Amino acid sequence: MNVLLFALTWQVVQKPAFLSSLLASLVAVLSVQCFYRNAFFVFAACIAGVVVCATGRRWRSALWTVGIGLTAAVSLIPYLPIIRRAQDSYLLEKIGFRFSLGWETISHAIDFPLPGFKWLWVALVLLAIWVGISTTLRSADPTQDFVHREVVLFGTTALIVCLPSFAIFLKLAELPTQPWYYVPLMAFVVVCLDVVLSSSSKWVSSLLAMVALVAAAIAYPVGLPEMKCRQTNMDQIATRLNKEAASGDYIIVHPWYCGVSFARYYQGTAPWTTLPQLDDHQVHRYDLLKIKMQMEDPLQPVLEKVSATLQSSHRVWIVGWIPLDEKPPPYLRPAPNDRWGWLDGPYSQVWGAQIGYFIVTHASRRGIFPIPSANCVNSFENLPVLLVNGWH
Repeated sequence: MNVLLFALTWQVVQKPAFLSSLLASLVAVLSVQCFYRNAFFVFAACIAGVVVCATGRRWRSALWTVGIGLTAAVSLIPYLPIIRRAQDSYLLEKIGFRFSLGWETISHAIDFPLPGFKWLWVALVLLAIWVGISTTLRSADPTQDFVHREVVLFGTTALIVCLPSFAIFLKLAELPTQPWYYVPLMAFVVVCLDVVLSSSSKWVSSLLAMVALVAAAIAYPVGLPEMKCRQTNMDQIATRLNKEAASGDYIIVHPWYCGVSFARYYQGTAPWTTLPQLDDHQVHRYDLLKIKMQMEDPLQPVLEKVSATLQSSHRVWIVGWIPLDEKPPPYLRPAPNDRWGWLDGPYSQVWGAQIGYFIVTHASRRGIFPIPSANCVNSFENLPVLLVNGWH
């Protein structure tokens, strides 16, 4: 989507017309509606277009370009109240964003297919900026094609704007990131690099093509095994529990956010819950979790159900990693009165430890229920199943 936006914005810069501007505005709206963080890339493309138009004193084209960005921005206005209300729930995840940690996270994404590839990305970005600046400084050179200079300026400006604006957004959001969060940024940067470097000297464009071919040749054999990996084993777990878990059994899914995947696949008769018990698992309901974190003993209903299930000779199935420790778990005061404030991670760990301690002290039998998989499973959602029964 952003690649198309980039091309259409450039078309408006070069030949402004109602139809091309309308099409670019439509793509910009679709882009931010699909993923609101794309707004930063729309912003970068529009700023780049305005800079190019300003250098050529084409103010009409500049206004058309500004209109693209404004149209996308206006389309997001209805979401502002929703985003504002969501900030209250996001307190649970706001651990702060450090640029050093962000660099470590994005390195996991750009260090593919081999360790050290991140420095190739850095080198290409620096090379593109150098090419863009040097081309702009030589703008008076009559041997240079006018359109060539402008397209290099367009790509360089978009690159320079998108990187810090995206970084500032992450800093202001104060949320942790994962490697896949940077995929839209990487896609936009690749377009900028291609525009700038392929428009420069022949040796640079030839080098770029060679690097791309070598990277692709290495990436295929390295990435092929990863493509065969399952992204979750929750469907396999749910299939087994649909057959094995009786209506009198009880299923616990931990951590709580895995309940969304379990709810998608599980269709059995046994009741189930997460730690703590939440009323909705269609999406990750941080607002409901926040209420539970403020309670003195949010697991009491779950512990009572586990006790009743085991005493009635039924089984408890635990989906997820539960520490089985004979030491009592630590006590956390209701949020935000503990030292962890609103962070949900420590509370989730303690809730798991509470269930584990209860099982160790009261269940007479426990064992791992095998969930075999022919392929590797993504570590983010590769959960074991613990089967517990008996009472003492």
